[in-house]
Amino acid sequence: MRIILIIFYLQIVGFCCAQTFAPVLVNTKWVNENRGAVRYLEFEKDSLIETRHNLYENKKISFSKPYYLSDKLTERFDMTKVGKQTSGKYLLLWNKRLCGIEHCEVKTISEDSLTLFFGAKPNHVGAADHYITYKRMKKDSPIPSTEGKRK
Repeated sequence: MRIILIIFYLQIVGFCCAQTFAPVLVNTKWVNENRGAVRYLEFEKDSLIETRHNLYENKKISFSKPYYLSDKLTERFDMTKVGKQTSGKYLLLWNKRLCGIEHCEVKTISEDSLTLFFGAKPNHVGAADHYITYKRMKKDSPIPSTEGKRK
């Protein structure tokens, strides 16, 4: 009986630790307004489109980045997991412009908000840990177009 309880407990712990976000994120749009800037995130099946709007200069720029979720952080981006890896607490992105990986931790996700944690990168001047909370946009809400879209 004791062994059955231990196995049951381990299954519950494993279930609680394995978070699945991708099916919830796909085809969603999010917005964060903060200090003269607006950030938009649009999750597609295999790419995240991030649009930044600087309100002071009225400039907009958009980036499309392949992504997948993972249970652990890694410094190597595995392109074979894009659009397929749907569980994990870390959001891993490929930044083509920087030829490098970006990552953040999905802290919370609900029907109306998404909170991401960005850890400071070592040896970066002015780097600091920070959280960004986004509000969900309606599916039919357009994201403002950009003059020069980067991919």
